[in-house]
Amino acid sequence: MVTIITSHRTDNRYPLKAEAAFSWRSPERSYVEGAGTTHDLSANGAFIETTDLPLEGSPVHIQLRVRISGDEILHLKGNAVVIRTTGTGFAVRKNLATWAMKFEKVQP
Repeated sequence: MVTIITSHRTDNRYPLKAEAAFSWRSPERSYVEGAGTTHDLSANGAFIETTDLPLEGSPVHIQLRVRISGDEILHLKGNAVVIRTTGTGFAVRKNLATWAMKFEKVQP
């Protein structure tokens, strides 16, 4: 059973733990990389738990690895904008349907 998180947001959010790797440019224009875990996803965004925090308003490139079965991993990657940061992570806004998607079979 999938629990749907509802709040003042217009999109349903779905709890999902997936590996997240992301990168952005600092205010000094240097390239910064971070890693974390998704807390939840919606059709138009995600919340990533991490201590590597881009600034609000920063464009970020995100790559997610979602294990969908014992031997299959779904890779999602795309660009988004940081809309909120907290002490535990950050939220991004972007239509996830526009992200690239690839399935991978992994060897046991």
